[in-house]
Amino acid sequence: MDESVEKADEIVRKHPSIAEKADDSDPPKQTFAAQEDQEGKVGSMQTWVILLAQQRSGTHWLTEQLNQHPCIDIKPEILCCNHTSWWPPKLRRMAIQRFFDPAAVPSDMIVDGKKMPSVVEKYVQESALRLKRGRSIRGFNWKIDQGFLNDWPDWFRLYAVNHSIRILWVQRRNLLRRLVSGYANAIQHLAATTDQSMAKTVAMQKINIEPKGLLKHLNESTRENDSVSRYLKSNAIQHRRVYYEDLLNGLDDVWAFILGGTACKVPTVKASSHYQQLHSGKLEKFVQNWHEVRAALSGTQWSHMLVE
Repeated sequence: MDESVEKADEIVRKHPSIAEKADDSDPPKQTFAAQEDQEGKVGSMQTWVILLAQQRSGTHWLTEQLNQHPCIDIKPEILCCNHTSWWPPKLRRMAIQRFFDPAAVPSDMIVDGKKMPSVVEKYVQESALRLKRGRSIRGFNWKIDQGFLNDWPDWFRLYAVNHSIRILWVQRRNLLRRLVSGYANAIQHLAATTDQSMAKTVAMQKINIEPKGLLKHLNESTRENDSVSRYLKSNAIQHRRVYYEDLLNGLDDVWAFILGGTACKVPTVKASSHYQQLHSGKLEKFVQNWHEVRAALSGTQWSHMLVE
């Protein structure tokens, strides 16, 4: 992660135009794209969306909320199939371009001896089918550690501008809570569940956190967010930064950003959630060596997160 962040910082310093002043006041422009189906090319007005976030930032829950709207179809992480290092940059690019415009990239492309994972094609076909059924606002979840910091300056910034892609950047105000959730997930292997009893069982399992490793990860997470912030600060990029903690109180800002100026005439919906929160409440309930964590963060810029 350090190398990606350092590369991002260096690119921003050398090319300050990448980090121009942002202006989110104007409504996003509409994306026009061509969707090819079995009967040939059919002109279709679409809006392309990226849900950008660090791991364990609540996008699983948010995706469920958004997909309850009849015009929206947001897929999970299409780049999640293997570790980021598995993906050659060119294949990652082809996967993203094929998702948005299947006619532009063949499904059987092989890059560096690697073929597009089948899950990508599964999401491509599902999204194309739902587009025909009226879900013209299409997108997927892209985690920052899945090559975003490398792809942005290399090709995705221009691609996003040319196709008027809307980037909803979802953050956690409390990075400590995000990391605790990540550590727990690495041990428990449960990212989300609709089972209330399962959620309670997971919440009862305490984890141990190595304090020095925690400080390192908090530093990396902060630097990563700073890099993304600089990348997105451009008048040409349609983006909105939102915080998971705020979204729990309502999605008005998200609906306005995603639906505004699109072909969709359906108003916002009152979404419900079946997912259970895994680590709600005080963080000390989930950390076995809480006293060590508290001592390590005392007096740092993250100390306030201990009580939030």
